[in-house]
Amino acid sequence: STIATAAIPFAALSLLHSPSLGRRRNSIWVWGLVEKYMMQLSGGEKALTAIALLFAIQNLKPSPFCLLDEIEAALDDNNVVRFARYLHKLTKNTQFIVITHRRGTMTAADRLYGITMQEKGVSTLVSVSLLEDELDK
Repeated sequence: STIATAAIPFAALSLLHSPSLGRRRNSIWVWGLVEKYMMQLSGGEKALTAIALLFAIQNLKPSPFCLLDEIEAALDDNNVVRFARYLHKLTKNTQFIVITHRRGTMTAADRLYGITMQEKGVSTLVSVSLLEDELDK
């Protein structure tokens, strides 16, 4: 129910056991759609499912630190913004390091770090603070 009331009401995952078939059936119910098998989902729907599961775990038992590597890469722009907004809510209990190329995620960040190579073989760290308090100083 946490996912259903969250800013990202994406999906409910169900792992059903079918005794007659002797195997498990992995299916998902995406809000606004019918129940689907995991293999029938698009790349974006699979990403939303994984993100919803991760956020549900974070809500239940927050970890102090989390590293996300392009987790939102398969999402469309609207869902990237929703992802970033909800991720920002989770920063009360967890410090996130997010590796991304998506503008929507970067605009929601407190700080940006990048590596640039202006000269061949020489890498330079570039950092930008996006906190309003620090921008005024």
